[in-house]
Amino acid sequence: MRHVDTSADNRCAGWTRGLVLAAIALAGCSSEEIVAPMPPLHPLPAEPITRPQIAFVSNRDGREYVYVANADGSAVGRLALGSAPAWSWDGEKIAYVGESGAGIHVMDPDGSNQLRLTQGGGSPAWSPNGRITFEMFTESAGYGIFVMNADGTGVTGLIDAEADFPADSSACYDYIGDPVPCQPSVGAATWSPDGQTVAFTRSPGAGPLQLSLMDADGTHPRLLTESIRFMAPAFSPDGTTLAFEWGDIFRPDVCGGWPWIATASPNATDSSEFEVVCGPALGSPSSPGWSHHGTQLVFSQASRAGDSSSSPSPTQQRIYLVQLADRRWQQLVPDAVDPRQEVYDDYAPTWAPVAR
Repeated sequence: MRHVDTSADNRCAGWTRGLVLAAIALAGCSSEEIVAPMPPLHPLPAEPITRPQIAFVSNRDGREYVYVANADGSAVGRLALGSAPAWSWDGEKIAYVGESGAGIHVMDPDGSNQLRLTQGGGSPAWSPNGRITFEMFTESAGYGIFVMNADGTGVTGLIDAEADFPADSSACYDYIGDPVPCQPSVGAATWSPDGQTVAFTRSPGAGPLQLSLMDADGTHPRLLTESIRFMAPAFSPDGTTLAFEWGDIFRPDVCGGWPWIATASPNATDSSEFEVVCGPALGSPSSPGWSHHGTQLVFSQASRAGDSSSSPSPTQQRIYLVQLADRRWQQLVPDAVDPRQEVYDDYAPTWAPVAR
């Protein structure tokens, strides 16, 4: 594990090479308070929000904003320009990526006290002890996963794309099946509730994304299993199960051939141990997140035909909820009553880990 000296005299000097050198591009010399550019079109509701909250991203107001809602999808309120929201484990903070990838930010659940922590990075996630992991590409270290304190200090490199994974026999291919040089990457980290394990995605190059695990200090990286496509892992509240996006082009009989959401033990050794959760048959489900009691998953999914600027296919994304006991699903966040743009997406949902 490589550490950056972030004391008052040395935070912006004395960097070592490798992942730590990359921190120059990640953290400024001080956190920066963010001022909202204009009053929200969909402000926070007047009534108090006391139920567990959902945070998600929407471009219903013309640009990407982070929103929150009650656990039943009611009382939708807009917080800040940005994407990729992530709740702290105590529910008191939301980390997110600023507009157009403008670094990692944090704010209170009501949108106040917005602070920019880094000059770049993506996919923030909170550790149970209050630190933040994020992914970043730098010229000095390539793709890597970093961790920092909640105020942006103490940037530490956990793992980079060149890490040696045991039993990794993957070959790299482009999207038409031709072999290409492998250019590995890592990202989308998430923490186990006990703070001992980090799940993340790894690609050996232009080929599949693989679900991987490592210890909390970045050591002992290992593949959970190899497959065509893994994305967006999320630990259940009790730490016994991972939910993730799983696509397998050789299984057209499952979920209509679309990529789907699956759950599995972190100790699974083969995809035969995965349990599949299908969503509405209109497109690929993405960004699964657990309810705080572990009986439901929230996710985003194409809902209807449209011409969305932020979707790769002509569909509109909405936020759905599935009951794991009987696989019943429903749209959770209702359609906007008066959106600034008629065709829009709601996506990247995440559930507060504790009841608020």
